[in-house]
Amino acid sequence: MKMFYTNNNNTVQYKLVVDPPEAVYWTTFKLKPEHIKCEDESLIEEIYEDIINSENPDKKYRGKWWV
Repeated sequence: MKMFYTNNNNTVQYKLVVDPPEAVYWTTFKLKPEHIKCEDESLIEEIYEDIINSENPDKKYRGKWWV
C-alpha cells in the first residue's frame, strides 16, 4: 500500500513495516516511529504525530508519549 505525506508543498512516500503485516489492522496494535519507513527520515516523527492525532483526535501527541 502506497502512503503519502504532504508538508509545505513537499510530498514524500512512506510505508509502515510491521511484523506480521496485518498487525496494522489490529485494534490492539500500537504504532511506533520505528515502524515508519520514509525517504526523508527527518519527517518520521512528524508523520508519526500526524497519524496518532488523526486516529485519536481526543488524544494529543506530546513528545515521546501521548495521553
